[in-house]
Amino acid sequence: MSHIRSGCKTDYGKGRLLFAGEAAGFLNPMGEGISAGMESGNAAAHAITEHFDEPVCVLDDYQQSTKMLKTYMERQWNFVAGLSDTFSEMKLPL
Repeated sequence: MSHIRSGCKTDYGKGRLLFAGEAAGFLNPMGEGISAGMESGNAAAHAITEHFDEPVCVLDDYQQSTKMLKTYMERQWNFVAGLSDTFSEMKLPL
């Protein structure tokens, strides 16, 4: 956990080129990342197949589909920040 820090910007990608999991910034401070990678990867694939001929809509759909995941990751960062003063720097602004 000492090498993972909060404040990582979420980068969804552009058009049909989408990032998923940790590459997109879905970093879990608790160290478990495969579920976020699978969830965001599935959302990216779904957005591409649903809007293949509309690249602008792909990104919008992907962002909408991962809103709950992003919120969850933010809650995780704030949870860890509240565990100990050692991790207080990890608190995200509300």
